[in-house]
Amino acid sequence: MRGGFMIKFTTEKTRDWVSYLSAISKITDEVCFHIDTDKLWFRGMDPAHISMIDFEIPKEDFSSYEPAKEEAVVCVLLDRLLPFVKKSRKDEKMEVLMDPKAGKFRIKITGNYRREFLTPVLDTTEKSPLKLPKVEYMTNIKMTTSALKEALRDIKLISEKVKITSSEDKLELRGETEEGIETAVTFLATDVDVLDAKLKDGASATYNVELMSSVVAELERISSIVNLDYGTDLPLKLTFEFPEEQRFNFYLAPRIEQ
Repeated sequence: MRGGFMIKFTTEKTRDWVSYLSAISKITDEVCFHIDTDKLWFRGMDPAHISMIDFEIPKEDFSSYEPAKEEAVVCVLLDRLLPFVKKSRKDEKMEVLMDPKAGKFRIKITGNYRREFLTPVLDTTEKSPLKLPKVEYMTNIKMTTSALKEALRDIKLISEKVKITSSEDKLELRGETEEGIETAVTFLATDVDVLDAKLKDGASATYNVELMSSVVAELERISSIVNLDYGTDLPLKLTFEFPEEQRFNFYLAPRIEQ
């Protein structure tokens, strides 16, 4: 059991991994980790191909990092893995061991006692990396993740979609129903929760609020600042900031209104 694993890494930031994996689970049931000599990364889409996550952690962020000699791709089912990881506590250490050739993925969580979880890995035959959207954005707002989370919660109370519009000094998130019920949250460039803003007058796009809100809610626990980029009928891009060099970007296709 302890000898044959060709990939191994450990981290003290187990609760951060709960947030990463929980956010990824909002768009897919399957996660494919790419592990090379200097980083671990994931890039995946939801089944409807309207959202994408681009996630990367450098080796320096791990307590120990032992990759294989060549880049490996290891795919597992999140619905089995995540409940086990979610039980971890802040002071516990997580050790991950992978053997793609033998088809094994093992997690060990150590605190007051040790727990282990073993799952088969999935077939990786066609796992070529997805390409990121090439978009030039004219509108960007850098703000606290908590403020965006609360704004999206307000929109979700009445609507399944959020319309984002901007003028030169403000960004508005709006939800509405067919019965004429509306709610709106406005962020001014001078608001305390807005750290920086480059706003294009008249930019407007509509997005799925459930997907956007669920990812923001998970990452708000570990990322205090988010950059929101969008444009008229362009994909939304959320870039979450972290103290180290982690990368977590979320893309969401616009809803084309009739």
